[in-house]
Amino acid sequence: MPTTPPSRSRVAVAADASRYLVLILVFYFIATYLVGASARILFPYALEWIEGSVVDQIARVVEGLPIYVEPSVDYVPALQTPLYFWISAGFAQVIGIGFAAPRLVSLLATLGCLGALYWFVWRETASRYPALVAAALFAATYQLCDSWFDLARVDSLGLFFMLAGGLTLHRARTNGQLFISGSLLGAAFFTEQTYLIAIGALCVHCLLARRGWHRFVVPLASFGLIGLGSWLAHQISHGWFDFYVFQVPWEHFDLGVGGARQFVESTHGGFWRAELAAALPLTGLLAVAFVGLGLRARPLSDRSFYLLFAAGMLGASWLQRIGLGDDRNALMPAYALIALYAALAVHTLPVVIAEWRAGATAAWKSLAELLVQTLCILQLVALVYDPGAEMPREFERQEGQRLVDLMAQIEGDIWSPAHGHLPRIAGHAPSAHIAAILDIVRVGGPVGDALSRQVEETLAAQRHAAIYAPLIGFEEVLRRYYVQTRMGTPKPDRVYPRGHASARAFDVQLPRLR
Repeated sequence: MPTTPPSRSRVAVAADASRYLVLILVFYFIATYLVGASARILFPYALEWIEGSVVDQIARVVEGLPIYVEPSVDYVPALQTPLYFWISAGFAQVIGIGFAAPRLVSLLATLGCLGALYWFVWRETASRYPALVAAALFAATYQLCDSWFDLARVDSLGLFFMLAGGLTLHRARTNGQLFISGSLLGAAFFTEQTYLIAIGALCVHCLLARRGWHRFVVPLASFGLIGLGSWLAHQISHGWFDFYVFQVPWEHFDLGVGGARQFVESTHGGFWRAELAAALPLTGLLAVAFVGLGLRARPLSDRSFYLLFAAGMLGASWLQRIGLGDDRNALMPAYALIALYAALAVHTLPVVIAEWRAGATAAWKSLAELLVQTLCILQLVALVYDPGAEMPREFERQEGQRLVDLMAQIEGDIWSPAHGHLPRIAGHAPSAHIAAILDIVRVGGPVGDALSRQVEETLAAQRHAAIYAPLIGFEEVLRRYYVQTRMGTPKPDRVYPRGHASARAFDVQLPRLR
């Protein structure tokens, strides 16, 4: 390394220019997300194959029906805690039952995530520039997460509560502030129970790094809320809450971990290498540098918070992606963490590097700023995407309308196991989604076996006047009692909803003559 730094004037000009380029990319990604998500909210059909079943579950809340009940071919709840469905039901009572209300909740929650990242970095650095970088780095992962931020799913709201609770904790000084943090963490659990691992990590931080009674406030508030709420839900649901929220996910985790080694060793490279290191190599490098270099001079309590918060967020992503086999929505906590720590590195690393070069602080600081900002630019440019590709296309609208029109032609009960909410639009009663059915059947046991028999008996009795295939896992029984028609077979390239070929309605199945 040269002992004399480059000319400060040239480096400073380059550092300033790189800062402006970063800001241009920052506003591009935030604006692109807002425009794209706003346009998707009012699309009247599913953008992802589980969205419709989420709307059906929200409709049950609006109608005053319980969420957690014995599974049947008519209804199986999602394996998630209820807060998202309750909040979305509140919006649905104003907007109407459909996709718009839960998507609006997800959009607002994502804005809350961006705001939480911005607020935390601004409070930590007293600078708005790295705070904007934090928000933009997370917004830039929108396509990496398969455009999940604004879908009618629980993920964005759960992440918001987790970030709000965790980041509030770091700055909390009074019992009241700590109680608010613990309550937000409890809300994260009641939105998505996989955050339990992250909540536990932060409670360990409190027990280790806080003093006096302050160390107990967050653990008592968060786990007290979780325990009390779970007990009440257990009583109200006669134990079905425990079954869906704890028992079945644990069985899935047990099954999922058994196949995790094969996934990690596969050509895809696994969670850590392909989906984190390879997807965000430069911001990941900055995040690691922040932990390794930026925390060296910090108090023990700060180091404890950052390390345990990272362990909890990465653990939550890993639990969903590998243990439970979720889609790329599982990566959202990890990507939010990387965005946060990379933005803190943008502010911290130039100061640290400059301190190493005593006597030439300003010049070396400018050089370090140029370096970290160049890494941000290269990473953001690599993440640039066409926002038009995320917009619903006309053929998707036509395909959704085609299915609704077909359902409206049928007299009698219908079963659309891969397209929730569409039967309701067509004037029919909703039915259980095949993904939810398979969640229960997959783990077996008395409940899973009983549900599998009920599906087979329902098909044998030809209870439904029409079934909109596919009925994944029960194809052989379906062929035995129903015959495939040619009622509006979709074109080969028309996959609806987007991104999930297994959700495609191949055709209408009608009962075989006995």
